[in-house]
Formats: sequence, C-alpha cells, structure tokens
Amino acid sequence: MKRTIKVCKRCSNVDVDELKAQGRSAGVRVKIGCVHGCASSHSELRGSAFGLVDGELLVRPTQIELIQDALGNKEGSA
Repeated sequence: MKRTIKVCKRCSNVDVDELKAQGRSAGVRVKIGCVHGCASSHSELRGSAFGLVDGELLVRPTQIELIQDALGNKEGSA
C-alpha cells in the first residue's frame, strides 16, 4: 500500500509545494487538510513541523527533518 502523508497548509509549518514535489518523486501520496493538531489548541506543537504519516502523528523540529522522515529517506531538502 502507498504511504500517505497529510499536512495542514496553515498549521503544519511545512512548505506544501515542496512536500508535494518530493512526495511525488518518492511515490508517496500527499494530502492537504486539517490534521487536528492546530498549534493554537496544542501548544506543544508550536514551532515544530508536523503531519500525519499513515494516520500517525509525526512531529519534528524542522520541515527538512519531517519531510525526510515522512518520505523514509535522508535526501529531503526544503
């Protein structure tokens, strides 16, 4: 089954276009929408990059680390 990554374009602190481009080249489905992790409601997420990977919340300090880990590689660049 194809891996799925879902991020919120407002709250996830991720460049959606960059994630889509890297996801496409890695064969990963990228969805954009609410992940129910709004930083205004979950202060522990403020300043972090986060999203759902196959339904599990993944939180990393930076967008680069999130994309690398979500795509399962060490070559992500953002």
